[in-house]
Amino acid sequence: MSAQVKQEMNDYGLYKTSFGFNSGNLKGNWGVTLGGSYKWGTGWADETYTKAYSYFFKVQKRFKKHLLSFSVNGAPQEHGQRLSSLPVAVYSRAMAQKVGVNVDSVYAHSGLINTNHSDGRGDRFNQDWGMLNGKPYNAFVNFFHKPAFNLSHFWSPNDKVTVSTVAYLSIGTGGGTNFKTSVPTNIETGQYEVQSFYDENIKNISPSYSTTEHAANNYLRAAMNKHIWYGVISSIDYRVNKNLTTLFGVDLRYYKGTHYQTPHDLMGADYALDNSSNANQAKPTYIGDPIFQQNMKRVGDKVSYYNDAFVKWGGLFAQAEYKKNKWTTFLTGSFSETGYQRIDYFKKKDLIFDNNSYAQVVGYGDAFYYNANTAQYLIVPNGYKPTVHGDTTFYGGKYVTGATKYTSDSKEAQYSSPSKKWYSGYTIKAGANYNINDHHNVYINIGYMVMPPRMNAVYDNNNRIYSVIDNQKVYAAEGGYGIKYAKFNIVANVYYTYWKNKPFSGSYSYGGTSYTYNLIGLNALHKGFEIVVNYKLNKKFSAEVLASLADWKLLSGSNVEIIDQDGKLVTSFYMSAKNVHVGDAAQFQYMASVRYDIIKGLYFKPRYTYFAKHYANFTPDALQTPYYDHESWKLPNYGLLDLFLGYDFDAWKMKMGVKVGVTNVLNTEYISDGVNGLQFNASSSTVYMGLGRRITVGLRVGF
Repeated sequence: MSAQVKQEMNDYGLYKTSFGFNSGNLKGNWGVTLGGSYKWGTGWADETYTKAYSYFFKVQKRFKKHLLSFSVNGAPQEHGQRLSSLPVAVYSRAMAQKVGVNVDSVYAHSGLINTNHSDGRGDRFNQDWGMLNGKPYNAFVNFFHKPAFNLSHFWSPNDKVTVSTVAYLSIGTGGGTNFKTSVPTNIETGQYEVQSFYDENIKNISPSYSTTEHAANNYLRAAMNKHIWYGVISSIDYRVNKNLTTLFGVDLRYYKGTHYQTPHDLMGADYALDNSSNANQAKPTYIGDPIFQQNMKRVGDKVSYYNDAFVKWGGLFAQAEYKKNKWTTFLTGSFSETGYQRIDYFKKKDLIFDNNSYAQVVGYGDAFYYNANTAQYLIVPNGYKPTVHGDTTFYGGKYVTGATKYTSDSKEAQYSSPSKKWYSGYTIKAGANYNINDHHNVYINIGYMVMPPRMNAVYDNNNRIYSVIDNQKVYAAEGGYGIKYAKFNIVANVYYTYWKNKPFSGSYSYGGTSYTYNLIGLNALHKGFEIVVNYKLNKKFSAEVLASLADWKLLSGSNVEIIDQDGKLVTSFYMSAKNVHVGDAAQFQYMASVRYDIIKGLYFKPRYTYFAKHYANFTPDALQTPYYDHESWKLPNYGLLDLFLGYDFDAWKMKMGVKVGVTNVLNTEYISDGVNGLQFNASSSTVYMGLGRRITVGLRVGF
């Protein structure tokens, strides 16, 4: 039996308390494990915060040849964020000059810089908040809770066979907030003018809807994601003989995700106005019409968009591993079928007949006149009437004879749902390792994977199926050499991965408005070399060095869709990312660390990490005609020094430990990530600044 409690804190106001308990093997071969934590306080960037819990519970029972266990874990959390990337000169004049920015030009054109901040607002500056009624108010709050439940059974009937089965269930709810419309920025503070919208909201009366309640001119809304995900994985491990081991299994999954937006905080108002759902509801026809009230949305109501996504998955997998003398080889394979379906509740309804279906043709008040024998039809919008002569119906210069009238209330009408799409996928991997002697080995692995496209590459935001849909295909190979001795070991590895039709999605801001983009697929090539060296001089001194040199590039173009915050298509175009380096990760890194045990239980560990060949992320509009053949802006190289000190000791019959960590000891100023502008340079791009010096102290008590 063991238990421990741990308390951590840092120098800028973030705290974490955690605990753990393990019962060990109890009477009757029962066992219980518990764990949990609470993390709270301020973040590094201005007015960011964390409020997060975590929990874990597991109980198991061992029988003669069976082991049965049940576990549940989750982490409800809420974070105030810094999401907006900004011109580097907003943060630091010195860094802006270092990367070649004409700072004075930026001052003249930026709404976030004035003469009172000529040296920049500092690396911790965060634009994404403002003052509301005397308190900080963050525009981007992320919250989520996804408890997971697992029931596992392991059975070993003999020394050759092991059967394992895991059934799982995950139920998630969460979202992220943003303002309904853009908010102006105060040039003095650099923050959003949140108070002005609150002051407008508490005075805003719209008599057409209510003479007593206040309507929101702007408000904070949340993009919600709710899901239920369950499945089962079962496998049989069969040892054929001392050289050959096989594994066979099945993997079954079901996922349903519900996506919508909802008012999160009406900022002093009583309701918000939104008519996104009116395609399937009555529409107001005059001022004061009671139907107007259906547009009045409260906290928790659905606005902007509302849809369900369904994923079904069934797969089989197998593996064989053969060991003899100096050789170890393996061969694995899998086959799967993935099915997608999407239902949209805010689009007009579909009409489904025996042999024909018509997508999004009837909303509230619309009429669909249809002749089943000829498949001719005529649509009459809400508020209009056709002309009828005998069995012929006329409207808009068209006509249909012998037609039957259908509406959104007809039994043939259903919520907009394009046909289910099924995709086959499979993988095959093989590898071999050869032990040259007791100290040297060489290995090689190859693989080919065919994966289904992501759902957003199958259905667009208008709930229609893309005309060109291809599976993702990955060709991968790696090889390496290992050296292992008592005092040191080395592992060197080279890899080559060609990913065809890789989907991309992301978000960016332009003109104070946030957008997301969706790419059907790009071709990408990832290749590189990695090496890890560990050396242990004696019981007191050890060292580790690792290096990674990569070349990750995009190789093709793709159609791209730009989506606004309401989930509506803004524009689409073709863009080329040929020979553009992949962003958001340094493609050359090396790290060196040493550990020195001063006395028993007391150690000191410095670590230095260097980052280079780090490119800014692309934005699709910067790669459309006539901006082809651009290369992403390369961020400046930087290195970070970290120091760690720890002491483990026994006191009062308890095991205790103290740890101190100082990250970025030299308080190095650096750019952690960037987003390309139209000129693909420092002047047009926006950035996120890296974290400065932080000190963390932790105390652990166990028994």
